[in-house]
Amino acid sequence: MLDVSSLFSSFGLLCGQCFAGIVFVLAVTSDTGHSFTGFLQEAPAVNWKGLPVAMGVAVFCNEGMVIMSPQVEGSMKHPEYFRHALLAMGVFFTLNYMMVAFAGYYLYYPTPQGEMTLDFNPNSVVLQAGVFIYTLQLMMSYVLVLFIVYSSVEAWLVAAWPATFGTRRGRVICKMGRLAAVASASLVAIVLPNFGDFISLGGALGNSLGIYLLPNLSFLRLANKETGSSGINGLKASFSDRMFSWAIVIFGAVTGAIATVVSFQALISA
Repeated sequence: MLDVSSLFSSFGLLCGQCFAGIVFVLAVTSDTGHSFTGFLQEAPAVNWKGLPVAMGVAVFCNEGMVIMSPQVEGSMKHPEYFRHALLAMGVFFTLNYMMVAFAGYYLYYPTPQGEMTLDFNPNSVVLQAGVFIYTLQLMMSYVLVLFIVYSSVEAWLVAAWPATFGTRRGRVICKMGRLAAVASASLVAIVLPNFGDFISLGGALGNSLGIYLLPNLSFLRLANKETGSSGINGLKASFSDRMFSWAIVIFGAVTGAIATVVSFQALISA
């Protein structure tokens, strides 16, 4: 499974880096009509109005690391280096996101669109290529997320009802279910008005639960069941590990709640 998903992941990563490179080079070479010094002096250090939405986007951007982490660690030749790999990955992608956000804000200051590609000049061949690359990157992310979801759900179906889903006919049913899920999601995205607001609300609530809250609350629950030196299920958790998990829970609860409220308000007022 990981061999197949790694192909999509590598291609998506390549597309993402190409898009980031286009935006960065454009910010350095384009005549924006305002100086970089003036931009630093005039632009607010923090856009408090857009902060909740930004936090929701940040949660979504980190979703892939959480979804893929168990499979990645399990397939590593030296799983003891997983924490180092995870730290390097977090730093790398954080710098990438910040670079693209900062460059885009500088390019289209003072009124950038919510989606950067909407500000692109449609007559520029380079920016047309950038939009195409950006779309491919999103498609690869979509495939990866659905791949993990399908694999988990189908494994559960086979374990629960082996006579139905463990056969050749059952595998065909699962594949048809995949096609139906993709088709229905695409239809909803096309037909439903203000679909972006629904995605924002779902991301703010669901991803905050799935990334910040539930994993760390599960970890803390298991950590509290420790007995002796090895503990139940072999779990060991130091005081610093527990405090770090609580900090993530509090951070996720606060930012997720704010982003959910703001997204809901935007949805009902649209």
